[in-house]
Amino acid sequence: MNKSINLNALALMNMGLVNAPVIGELPPIENSGQRVVVAKNGVFIQFVGNWLEVIKRVGNISASVPYGSIEEKIDLRFKKFPREMFTQFHEQAKASFPNEAFAYIHWNRETNQICLVPGVVLKATGDEISYGRVDIEDGWQCIGDIHSHPNSIAFYSELDNDDDKTGVKCSFVMGLDSEKAMNSLRGRFCVFGTYTEMDASYT
Repeated sequence: MNKSINLNALALMNMGLVNAPVIGELPPIENSGQRVVVAKNGVFIQFVGNWLEVIKRVGNISASVPYGSIEEKIDLRFKKFPREMFTQFHEQAKASFPNEAFAYIHWNRETNQICLVPGVVLKATGDEISYGRVDIEDGWQCIGDIHSHPNSIAFYSELDNDDDKTGVKCSFVMGLDSEKAMNSLRGRFCVFGTYTEMDASYT
């Protein structure tokens, strides 16, 4: 019994549960974290981090519950990803062609800078790539990744979906044609197995 109580308490500590207030704002998440929010207009996941805040609808409610309503939200702290990041990765993708290329996206909390850190490639083909972890320098954190699809347009495969289904991150795919030119670019925010496609305002 005690073990069950401890596991339940741990689950709530990791992913809290609150209802949307009828009057006023949602109580803030201190520092960072995530929780489920039950509202009149659905069930939502809320994530608050130092680089991103997201409120994402993950389900509907058919019953009439005495709660307030909330709206979906995406607040990227640095507003958009720099064009130079994609130019740099395009060069990496061309060098790896006709195999896929991969890089981590790191963000500096103090300077608000973005940099690419190529992953340690373990195996690469034209259809998939496996890679190892890299060290993260002080003041930086990994917020996502980008990989290429040579001889293809940018799209998210089932393998990509599987890679992106846990935690919170940003994910980009760059498509290259047979002449190594970038023919498409897609990005999305991944929040605990849910995906929100980025529009052009983020790139």
